[in-house]
Amino acid sequence: KKIVRLLIGLSIMSGLYFFINAYVYSHLFPLLAHYPGSQPVLIGLFMVGGLAYILGEFLYKTFAFKTLHSIGALWMGWASLSMTSCFVFDVAALLLPLSKSTIDRGGIYAGVVLTIVCTLKELAPPRLRTIQIPLKKLKPSQHGYRIIMMSDLHLDGVTSNRWLQKIVQRVNTLKPDLVVIPGDLIDHNRQELLQYATTLRQLSARDGVYVTTGNHEFYAGVQNFLKFVGDANLTLLGNRHVVLPNGLQIAGVHDQQGGRIAGFAPDHPAAL
Repeated sequence: KKIVRLLIGLSIMSGLYFFINAYVYSHLFPLLAHYPGSQPVLIGLFMVGGLAYILGEFLYKTFAFKTLHSIGALWMGWASLSMTSCFVFDVAALLLPLSKSTIDRGGIYAGVVLTIVCTLKELAPPRLRTIQIPLKKLKPSQHGYRIIMMSDLHLDGVTSNRWLQKIVQRVNTLKPDLVVIPGDLIDHNRQELLQYATTLRQLSARDGVYVTTGNHEFYAGVQNFLKFVGDANLTLLGNRHVVLPNGLQIAGVHDQQGGRIAGFAPDHPAAL
C-alpha cells in the first residue's frame, strides 16, 4: 500500500510539474517563434531546466550536484511564478481587451521580475524581527526573558555551512536566554549534516536550544533527524514540555507528517 501511495503521489506531482512547464511554454514560445530554430532550443531548455533538480539528486557527491540543484530550484521557482502570472493575465483577458502578445509578454515578464525579487530576498541575510509579548502573570524574575526563534533553515547538500555560521554568530551576539527551532531544520540525509551539527553546537543560550519536528524532518528520515539532534546537542520537544529554571514552561509537538510513523504522531494533550 505504501508503494502504491508513493507511486500515485509521484504521478500526481510529475503531472502537475509537467502542466506548469507546458503552460509557461505555451506563453513563452509565441514570443520567440519568429526566431529560426527557436522551438528545439526552447524545448531543450525546458527539459534541462525541468530535470536539473532530479539530475542533481542522481549526481550527488559529484562536482555537478550543487550547480544542478541550484539551477533546478531556480527553474521550479521561475516556472511556478510565471505560471501564476500568466494565469492572472489570461483571466484579465476575459475582462479586458488584451492581445495575445500582451498576455504572453505580461505573464512572462512578470514571472521573471518576481523570480528576481524572490531570489534576491532568499540570498539576503535572514531578517530579524523583534516581538514583545506581554503576559500579565509573569513573575518579576521572568520579565525581559529573551527567546530567539530560528525557523525553516532547510539544511541540505546545497546550503552553505558558512551561511549557517553567520546565523549562529548573529544569534549568539543577541545573548538569548533560550533558542527554539520549530521544525524544517534539515531537508535531506546528507554527509554535510555533520558539519552543520558541529556549527549548531556553537549556539549559546542560557537555558538551552530546543527543536521540534517539521514535515521535512520526516522527508529526510526521522531517525536521521534524531541522530542529527544528538550530534548538534539540541533538545527535542516531541509531544512533551519542560519547565525552565525561571518557572516558564515550553512545549512542543511533532509535525502532522509524523502520523505516518508509530510514536511520532502529534499529541497536544501529552505535550501539555
